[in-house]
Amino acid sequence: MTTAERFVGRDHELQRLKVLLDQAAGGRAATVVLGGEAGVGKSRLVAQFMARAEKDHQAHVLRGACIELGGGLIPYAPLVESLRLLVRDRGEKQIRAEVTDSAWDDLAHLVSDFTGTAAAAVPGAVPSGSGQLRVFGAVLRMLEHLGRSAPVVLVFEDMHWADQSTLDLVSFLARRLSSERALLVCSHRAELLPGHALRVLLAEPEFHRHVHPVALRTFSEDELADFIGELLPDTSAPPDRDLARRCHELSGGNAYFAEQLVLSGTLTGPQASRVPESINELMLTRIATLSEPARRVMQVAAAAARRLDDRLLEAVCGLPDDILDNALRDCRDQGMLVLDPIDQEAYTVQHALLSEAVYQQMGIGERRRLHTRMAEAMTADGRLGLAHDGGAAVELAHHWFRADRRAEALATAVRAGEATMRGRAFHEAESQFGRVLDVLWGQVTDAEQSAGHSREGLLSASAEASRWAGHLSRAVTRVQEAIDAVVLQGDSRRLGELYERLGSYHWETGATVESQAAYTEAVRLLEEAAPRGAAHARALVGLAMAEIRAGSYHAALGRAGRAVELAESIGDVGAEGRALNAAGLALALLGRAEEGEPRLRRAVTLADQADHVEDLLRAYGNLAVALELAGDLAGSVEEALTGLQRAQAFGLTDDRLALVLANNAGVSLMALGRWDEVAELLGRVMASRPRVEQSAYLRLTLAEFSVARGLDADAERLMGEVGDQRIADPRFVAALYACEADLHCWRQVPARALDAVHRGLAAVADTENVLVRLRLYSIGLRAAADRAALTSDGGAMGVDLIKAARRQAAAGAEIDEIPILLQLCQAEYCRALGKDSGPRWADVAKAWAQMGRPYQAAYAYWREAAARLAAGDRVAATEAATAAAETAARLGAKPLLSAVEDLALGPVREPDPPSATPVPVAVAVPQDPGLTKRQLEILRMLVSGGDTNRKIARKLGIQEATVATHVHRIFLNLGVQSRAAAVSKAFALGLFPDLTGSAPTGD
Repeated sequence: MTTAERFVGRDHELQRLKVLLDQAAGGRAATVVLGGEAGVGKSRLVAQFMARAEKDHQAHVLRGACIELGGGLIPYAPLVESLRLLVRDRGEKQIRAEVTDSAWDDLAHLVSDFTGTAAAAVPGAVPSGSGQLRVFGAVLRMLEHLGRSAPVVLVFEDMHWADQSTLDLVSFLARRLSSERALLVCSHRAELLPGHALRVLLAEPEFHRHVHPVALRTFSEDELADFIGELLPDTSAPPDRDLARRCHELSGGNAYFAEQLVLSGTLTGPQASRVPESINELMLTRIATLSEPARRVMQVAAAAARRLDDRLLEAVCGLPDDILDNALRDCRDQGMLVLDPIDQEAYTVQHALLSEAVYQQMGIGERRRLHTRMAEAMTADGRLGLAHDGGAAVELAHHWFRADRRAEALATAVRAGEATMRGRAFHEAESQFGRVLDVLWGQVTDAEQSAGHSREGLLSASAEASRWAGHLSRAVTRVQEAIDAVVLQGDSRRLGELYERLGSYHWETGATVESQAAYTEAVRLLEEAAPRGAAHARALVGLAMAEIRAGSYHAALGRAGRAVELAESIGDVGAEGRALNAAGLALALLGRAEEGEPRLRRAVTLADQADHVEDLLRAYGNLAVALELAGDLAGSVEEALTGLQRAQAFGLTDDRLALVLANNAGVSLMALGRWDEVAELLGRVMASRPRVEQSAYLRLTLAEFSVARGLDADAERLMGEVGDQRIADPRFVAALYACEADLHCWRQVPARALDAVHRGLAAVADTENVLVRLRLYSIGLRAAADRAALTSDGGAMGVDLIKAARRQAAAGAEIDEIPILLQLCQAEYCRALGKDSGPRWADVAKAWAQMGRPYQAAYAYWREAAARLAAGDRVAATEAATAAAETAARLGAKPLLSAVEDLALGPVREPDPPSATPVPVAVAVPQDPGLTKRQLEILRMLVSGGDTNRKIARKLGIQEATVATHVHRIFLNLGVQSRAAAVSKAFALGLFPDLTGSAPTGD
């Protein structure tokens, strides 16, 4: 007996797959989700489609299937299987030639035992969450590179058994595939219980938007007649119509059920009048026709993970060679076992339903003995399991667990957890460690000896797995359990290390207060127990970053400086880079960006050299912040977008740090007046619907942008989304309250704006960040002035605000924006007192324009126009209003444009539709080269004495590298390439009229 060979029906489904493949061949990648009930014919349809893809398109066809082990899922099973198929067909050398970047290096470890080539070492001692995303990015790049020669069809079957890592990979590919010549096809059973991981993924609107669902129906009666005609002894004659109708009634059109009805003789044999209760009964009827040795073979195959190594079959069955050969021949002749399409020395059960039926028929003791023999055989010869490290370990742990051998199950589950961590399958590692700690530990007499680890060590490993699986609250719980265990032991060093981990997990949840407390305790313990250790350096950096987020910049700088020295002394490059990152950001926030910038650039270099992706992206993000604070907005955009491009190259587009980089670029683009670019960039990022906790900063920037463009409903929704986040960073908190106050000001509700300002000031009262407070003061004084126009108490309400603003500015950091904000505060205060001054507002507008902030300049021009109109100078008012209106129209700043129109100075421009290309930034032509105070100071020293960088550094008390950075930016701003040219340009611009002499002519 055999299965049907001629393919029947499915023309509509095949045509739809063909169309999608044709589109993929033309550079429009797609993802197909093929669903249908068990036995309906999904695998047969997929096999037919793959054959046609190879024939019609010469496509690269890669296929893999998920494997179920009774609760223990094989990580990346379909990916590994498809990679093995690729290696078998093309050879690793050819693959490396076609996949030209590092993509294969990030995947090779998954099939290293199959290729016989040792996998490249994974950078860093501990796998990271970005490591998993690098696997995802590598798959994407592999599809892109293979697609250059022919379209790629990647098939993942049996997704109802998919591990979480595979589901995450499919979700990633579905969202990221775009112009690659690739088609991803995923098949699954339609019967998914509520809460099933695949069902949850399929229900996600964003995932559904990126996939093409194909529901495979059962056969019609006519189709089924054709199908069973291929199964009958005489395939040349059509089946009897009554027989076909009877088969359709019993099978419901299910292809596999119908096949079993025919092959079991139920429709035509002596038992034809008896109706089988289920498809299981049909399959067991067929099994009963096998010889005893053949039934034994099927039981062994059913207890395995569908694919059964030929040598494992020999070891477990215990049959003489000739009897085993006959039994195998019997199983294959009956179509119950087939050769594995990838590994020709392995067998696979013809259908999962058949495997399930055989396994369920066995008694409990019979199953336990089979699993024991399998585990013993695989322990004696590790080559007998599944091909890759993580899968083999999980399979062995599964068999010992099913054998009810608790000590062995515990030991192998530990190894499975470690192996899946190495393979970056963090959900599966978490599951294995969870089985060890929550199920097996209390059932084994000497658990620590069996595990080879202390319980505290396993709790720590489990916490790390949970952390990278995205279950941070579980990570906190696990590491807290580990801390409780170590407290009783009195091991200060280990306790300090665990508190460092706790601080890290709290940090990632946004629990700044708890993070700072944990890091503080870690530093205290490690300073006593292991002052020269890497954990101490990490704890110092963590505490410094927590202090930065809390607004304690001086303390953070001192702490980061200690961490740099410690990391350098012990040769820990990773810790040194992280410490420089923290120090550079602290310096920038203290107004010393010229000192912070070289440290941050060094942090970028070290992270790049160490191939530590998270540190690299974090350094790029902080460098962008430093340049923004230094007034170099274009440089800030450049570095943020460079970091974002690096993140995308690693496949980390949806990672939290990529969202931070996108936000940083958006902030500087908005300040530069490149608003169409802001809308495009942030809109594209938000299209993937990142979680609120990952994208809070980005959503707040979008809220600010929405207020400025008059999209009040969007702004309120976004502020509502981020308002509940536990973020203590004064930059975030102050911006949130400022955004709320700004919205109320444009709505002309100054009382509510003032309330928001006062709440914001209270929230950031303890921060050293003068800049954010001055921004709040300026909006508060605007609201006070607006209120003064309605009531008599507006001026009085501004007194305390202007006094505080003056104190803050006097004591503030050396940041170019601070004196302009003070000018703005004073102009608003004069307005509140009824002493509005056109010239004062003109000075504010000029200062903002020279700094390259067109929107802020336009606001000041509007206020200037109003003041001059009130003073009776209509000509000057019209000139200022025109400048404000032109900028507001270009930016699409509807509230500002409406306010200008309300001055009734004549027609002003309507807002232009958002343009597709960037528009010029400047509102007015600056009268100076746009250098910072420090840069002007250094240029003056070049003009007056021609000092070297080293001499300038000594005079100013800063580092020589910092001077070099400033000189480079002076050259850029002046448009020159040498010191002599810079000096000449300074004389030509009349920058230093008190200095006399002629410009030099050469270097």
